[in-house]
Amino acid sequence: MLEDALLPTDPIPPDFKDRRTGLKVFGVLEILCGAFAALMVPLVIIGQIMASRMTEDAMPLRQMANGVFFYVVIAVTFVWVGIGSIQARRWARALSLIIAWSWLVIGVVTLGFMIAFLPSILKASQQQGTAMPEEVQMAVKLVVLVVLGVIFVLVPGIFVSFYQSRHVKATCEANDPVARWTDSCPLPLLALCLWLGFGAITALLMPVSTNGVLPVFGQFISGPVGWVVCVMLAGMLGYSAWAMYRIQKTGWWIAFAIMCLGSVSGFVTLSRIDILEMYRLMGYGERQIEMMKSYSFMQGHGMANLSLVSAVVMLAYVLFVRRYFRQQGGTVAEAMN
Repeated sequence: MLEDALLPTDPIPPDFKDRRTGLKVFGVLEILCGAFAALMVPLVIIGQIMASRMTEDAMPLRQMANGVFFYVVIAVTFVWVGIGSIQARRWARALSLIIAWSWLVIGVVTLGFMIAFLPSILKASQQQGTAMPEEVQMAVKLVVLVVLGVIFVLVPGIFVSFYQSRHVKATCEANDPVARWTDSCPLPLLALCLWLGFGAITALLMPVSTNGVLPVFGQFISGPVGWVVCVMLAGMLGYSAWAMYRIQKTGWWIAFAIMCLGSVSGFVTLSRIDILEMYRLMGYGERQIEMMKSYSFMQGHGMANLSLVSAVVMLAYVLFVRRYFRQQGGTVAEAMN
């Protein structure tokens, strides 16, 4: 698990097997993942342009901001961590493990989503073009699920298995004996801090990318009011990440409150108001919205239920890391005992 990270004072097992070769191989693989993510940036732009032409709607360039930002962050992170892995740095091993676990969890959720909704997605796509024979549909479903299973489950699972090895951990400790910033915080907690930090930056982009649209207890806010709320949200998420990294319980309570209020607010709003209204406020054209209507998960309470499931998973994780705050202001060693 993530919490198996060694503290700076932990002794290095005398019988560990040197895994520097493996660290170099996986480091190169991470750099290649970063290069692939970098290639996704122009593909996002091209995809948005093609979607705009298909629907004959004007292309709001701001809608690409989040997608471009996401892949840029992924590309830079993978390349940076890959170089650290090649150098057998302890911080790179810690971050690689966090990335791999995050990738695996998101992958399992994504695969489950596709298993449930791929038939409706294919059906909707056929409404826009020529119908496919049943045999072709089955082949497409199989290929899509196999590819997703490899990319989102098998590959990150291999990364988790490698970087979680005690031999890899000991190799990094032996080659990089200096205490690093990743040693100051238990890995499960550090993972949450990093995700909250990412969320803070994303919230700052929302006034540009989504016109500041947010669900607030039964209604959507947008425009100047939404912008202010997004900036405030970014500030709270950023402070929460910083405080939790320093093992301060205040940060945990802020994160917990945001998760609870955000979950209830999102579920109530999506249960009462058609989610397509949110996309209208974001500036999507009517033709794009008409295409969205053909997806079953965009109808009824589909998105409300999906948001509820996501909220339960996130809250469960936030509650899981609470054990690291048993003593206010305690040291990392105290928090992990």
